[in-house]
Amino acid sequence: MRPTPEPLDFAQIVGMRWLPESGNPRYTGRMSPLRIAGFILIAMSVLFATASLWFAVVGGDSHLSLYDVWLKFLPASLNWVQQTVWSGLWTGVFTIISLPAWSVVGIIGLICVGLGRKKVED
Repeated sequence: MRPTPEPLDFAQIVGMRWLPESGNPRYTGRMSPLRIAGFILIAMSVLFATASLWFAVVGGDSHLSLYDVWLKFLPASLNWVQQTVWSGLWTGVFTIISLPAWSVVGIIGLICVGLGRKKVED
């Protein structure tokens, strides 16, 4: 019987042994949960933008607001917030959630990515 060959790792298969590894702890350490959440929110904003473009091509309403998304997935909580929150505050909240979903979620995602960045002393 032939001996079983040793398994190859990805670097051996692709032949990327020549790439230098960075010694910078900013790039070799773990990512913060806030930064991971930010990247997930950015991915969601890309999906919302794609859905908005799709609705524009199909001929429906091209403005997919955060209010529409909230109403579609959690209508009971939206009604509860409308009834519970002070009317002056609800006006401000409604102004924000009336914006396109991709822009609101994308901005929140970018803020999370920026706040989750590691602080490395020089």
